[in-house]
Formats: sequence, structure tokens, C-alpha cells
Amino acid sequence: MGSTPEPSLAVLAGIRHLKARFGAPVLVSPSRKSFLRTLTGRDIADVGPASLAAELYAAWHGVDYIRTHDVAALHDALTVVDAIADHCRSPHRTGR
Repeated sequence: MGSTPEPSLAVLAGIRHLKARFGAPVLVSPSRKSFLRTLTGRDIADVGPASLAAELYAAWHGVDYIRTHDVAALHDALTVVDAIADHCRSPHRTGR
């Protein structure tokens, strides 16, 4: 991840391409990076939600490993995302 937003955003946006092109596992570590502080205007102490958003995006797009500073928050967020995705795939779901 770069210190400016553009290269970091390009890496995150290109996760699937990187995996397909190189056939290797991909690790990202957007947690608390300066590009998030630049994008949000937040101090390092307040960039947790932006870190989590980048980590969830990476997970949703197939990254294999995520290095994070807040393991519990990422675990809980992935648990919720997985539950929602499972519900969407369930043939027994109710509602529209």
C-alpha cells in the first residue's frame, strides 16, 4: 500500500486481477495506512472505521490474508458479512 491514495486504491481495486495474473495468495495491510488518513482527513487514532472498510472490501474481493491492527473488529465484521451472504444464498430465506 502506498502513502498516497491512488496506488493504494489501485491495489485494492485490482485484487482479483493480481490473483488471476500471478496465481499466488495475496496479502494486504491497509490498516491505519496514511492513504486512509489522506482520504478521510482523520488522525491515526480515528482511522479505524476506514481501515475496516478497506479490509472488508479486500476480503469481499478475494484477498487471502489481511494484516490488521484490530483483529476483533475485523473478525466481527467478517462474521456479519458472511451471515448476510449466507442468508442471501439460503433457499429458505423469508422476505423479498
